[in-house]
Amino acid sequence: MASSSFRRLLPRVQVSIGSNEAAEPAEPIKKRKLVPLACARCRSHKTKCDGHRPSCGSCRGRTIECVYDDDPNTTPITNLRGQYHHLAEQHQRFHELFEMLRSRPEDEALVILHRLRSSGNVQSTLHHVKEGYLLADTRMVDGQGPEANDDVPLPPCPKNRE
Repeated sequence: MASSSFRRLLPRVQVSIGSNEAAEPAEPIKKRKLVPLACARCRSHKTKCDGHRPSCGSCRGRTIECVYDDDPNTTPITNLRGQYHHLAEQHQRFHELFEMLRSRPEDEALVILHRLRSSGNVQSTLHHVKEGYLLADTRMVDGQGPEANDDVPLPPCPKNRE
């Protein structure tokens, strides 16, 4: 490791007149206070926000509306964790729907696909297929199943074959 030509910096010390000895620092260096969540305007303009609610000092000084996006007790890390869990659940639902479409017979897969296209809601489509109501309804319409008044669900879809 090469030696640096610069000398090491030391903290500022208070030197009293007439004394050769270094005393303690005059006053400790204050660190700025970290705010768990800045308001929307301070974040967008990248200005320092004091985090006061309902209106921060910066917005109050400019007499503009101060808007916070989240709960005051929630930190950005907590928000990211929540978003991660939400996306992981959504990924699981999409994977489950994909496996249903891949593993079911073609006529059932088409019924599931038509339901998904008409509703646009993966969760409700999965619920209907898992409970067997969606496929039971189509069999009743085709005349292959029991009367329309009977709610006889099909068995749930098989789990992943991995």
